[in-house]
Amino acid sequence: MRETAGLWDWALQAYDRKGAKAALLAAQDMHRADVCVILWLVWREARDAPANAGELESAKSLTARIQSPVTAEIRAVRRTLKTADIAGSDLMIERLQGAELAAERLELDALEAIDGAGVSPGKGGDMLRAYLGALGLSPDAAKSLADILRAALTS
Repeated sequence: MRETAGLWDWALQAYDRKGAKAALLAAQDMHRADVCVILWLVWREARDAPANAGELESAKSLTARIQSPVTAEIRAVRRTLKTADIAGSDLMIERLQGAELAAERLELDALEAIDGAGVSPGKGGDMLRAYLGALGLSPDAAKSLADILRAALTS
């Protein structure tokens, strides 16, 4: 297994790569994808320890308890306030963004704990494509989006 930074540090670096933010937010907003799950899946691949189907199901179950009831709600409030154009709301928007990042870190830390014990390198299959397909993308669309996300996060 190749050693890389922990998931949080890797995710921060990957998110800053050219095109990564746009690709991730498009997947999130257009397909209801969980950016943290995408980051975790690509991070696992980068470590030569791709997730398997059981781990992906564990990840989806775990993140369902954080993403929808916490992170997505904070994001929705922040976005609503941001578009409301209310004088003096900048500080609240900034604090909500901090809370959203804290929730994403909680989710990434929990995902990192799904450590891949017993997974042989290269035996995980294309779980990113499987994850995107489970969101309703056609096989071709899931493959294309997975390729775009990988390229944006690892180039």
